[in-house]
Amino acid sequence: MRNFNMLAASSMLSLGLMATPASAAELIIDSGWETFSFGDVGSAWSAEFTFDLPDTAELRVTDAFFSGDQFEVFINSVSQGLTSFPTTVGDQIGSDYDTAFSDPRWSSGSFILGPGSYTVSGIANASPFAGGGGAAIQLLSVTAPVPEPGTWAMLLVGFAFAGGAVRAAKRRQQITVSYA
Repeated sequence: MRNFNMLAASSMLSLGLMATPASAAELIIDSGWETFSFGDVGSAWSAEFTFDLPDTAELRVTDAFFSGDQFEVFINSVSQGLTSFPTTVGDQIGSDYDTAFSDPRWSSGSFILGPGSYTVSGIANASPFAGGGGAAIQLLSVTAPVPEPGTWAMLLVGFAFAGGAVRAAKRRQQITVSYA
């Protein structure tokens, strides 16, 4: 019976009967997680998200609450593929989206986007719970990586070593020259 339901949902999706979200919402860079809900397998997200980017940004999608759901993500009506495969079913995390995003038990996905106008939507590809669930999406600015303190320390040690090697070479050269 479950295979029949999945086949029926896929057929309805291909006909466009289930792919229309209920509302539209604007995503704002670095403003945190925006929530959406979804129904059974094949259902569209409860919201479609729109935004304009002046610079590169990272779009993140994560399941939350109970693990086991997975999504197909569409950007400007083009499928970007599926979020990660959840490694468990039924674990609870509530609405802690940051933890869910970094925990493989919950399905998540990350997409780097360049400047432009975007509309993001999705469908539930897998949902082991009758009636669906809740998830979230966020948009983060992408900045140049800042070197970690350990990187700076290694760089300084390298410069000190190189400086010492140069001084030692000069000293050897002076000794060689003075005896000649």
